[in-house]
Amino acid sequence: MRFKLVFKTIIFSLIPLLLLLVAAEIFLAIFGIGQPFIRESQFWTKSVKLMQPDKYTGFRMKPFFSEGPVRLNSLGLRGEEPDSKATIKILSLGDSCAFGWLVDDAERTYARQLQHSLNFELMKQASGARVDAVNAGIPSYTVYQGLELYLNYLKPLARWDFMLVTFGWNENPDLELDLEFTMRNVPIESHTLHFLRDNVARRLRLYNALESMWYRMIITNVEDPYLQAQVQYEKFYTQLVRIAKKSGTQVVIMPVIIPPDASTANADRMRVFNAITRKIAMREGVLWIDLNDEFSKMKRTIKWYDEFHYNEKGHEVVANALKGLLLQPCLDKLGRK
Repeated sequence: MRFKLVFKTIIFSLIPLLLLLVAAEIFLAIFGIGQPFIRESQFWTKSVKLMQPDKYTGFRMKPFFSEGPVRLNSLGLRGEEPDSKATIKILSLGDSCAFGWLVDDAERTYARQLQHSLNFELMKQASGARVDAVNAGIPSYTVYQGLELYLNYLKPLARWDFMLVTFGWNENPDLELDLEFTMRNVPIESHTLHFLRDNVARRLRLYNALESMWYRMIITNVEDPYLQAQVQYEKFYTQLVRIAKKSGTQVVIMPVIIPPDASTANADRMRVFNAITRKIAMREGVLWIDLNDEFSKMKRTIKWYDEFHYNEKGHEVVANALKGLLLQPCLDKLGRK
């Protein structure tokens, strides 16, 4: 009897709220307020041949694409198929620098060189263990897209032991970065909540009106889109690190490597981003490895194809530094497995 009384009380208390919601929806519809924000993302990429549309990331690389030296696997990633039986699994997440843009041989990207060098060291230990490093670098990607790629495609793929992360060059509003789209479509880890937001809440004009009001308030407070891009960069980078850590993955943040002596506005922005990633690493308790000093020392032997991309020697330097950082943690993990 008591249960029925409580149930009736709840139902009757909800009726006024439902009537108010219906009235608000009718009012907003009459005045044309609260249209949902539905449009294709406008992330930009030069490498259009490689790409296909994607509802989460805007675009990602085509599975089994092949042209010239570029060969993609069934996941649309560069290199061989992931080794599901590997003892240690490493995910290399990033942009065209991680991808190895203009490096013809996929085996000479730093992810694959790291895999080979770690396997060589483990072979000397006669452990029988095997390392697999998956190159999930995608040209023109922002950290927002990397986060969405991880949540929707890579996180479910394996239990990653380590994740290498590097983003920065493409955080340019109205160029590679669709700032409004990222702010209105915040990545959600829970697929249930993601579905409810996109398929239930966004059918309500009141929700859409409040979301638009929130967006305009933020834009008004921070008028410079580049400053807003920095805020979003830190937010999504932190979210990516926290989700990976919660999954038991050891994260290694790799700041953007800038050509030695570069004095462009873009290079200066990357130095700001590198300071942000260092702050994230310290706050979240993850590894942070800055190779800019090493590249400065070796500027006569490391060649740059352009302002952003270094040659195979540069990838070798990155791989060697990562091996020095990860070899002992790999051995430690093997001792626990």
